[in-house]
Parts: sequence; structure tokens; C-alpha cells
Amino acid sequence: MNNYKIVTNIPLLREMEKAGFVKLHRETGKRVGLLYSPKTTVATYVYEAKNNFYFLGKHYQKKYFDGCFMPYVIEILK
Repeated sequence: MNNYKIVTNIPLLREMEKAGFVKLHRETGKRVGLLYSPKTTVATYVYEAKNNFYFLGKHYQKKYFDGCFMPYVIEILK
């Protein structure tokens, strides 16, 4: 069982960017197509993020997953 969850809340990611914790891609929040599928998803692209930070009383980290060139922001769950 993972003790984290990926942050997919676009308004929260934008607030983190305003606070200087992350830098978002210009397509973040837009609907994008998946590589080999007709399905679409809302982009949560992050260019860079601080390794470890607290925002609005919660603990966040930057995390890379296999096959991804950009990091994700994850919330560390208690």
C-alpha cells in the first residue's frame, strides 16, 4: 500500500506554482490525447518541483515514475 497520492487537482497545482514550489507546463489543465489511445485526460504536467515541501499544512514531494520524463507532485499521507 502506497503512503502517497498523486496531486491531480489543477487549482491546487496552480496555487503551488504561485507560491514558487512548482513550475507547470503551459498545457497543464488542458485536455490532451493519450499516445496510443483515443481516450483523453486532463494534463497535470510539472516541469520541476521542489524535492520536499509543505503547502497549506500538507507534506508534498517530487516523484518520478518509470517511463516518465517529467516529475509528479505527490502528497505524503500520514
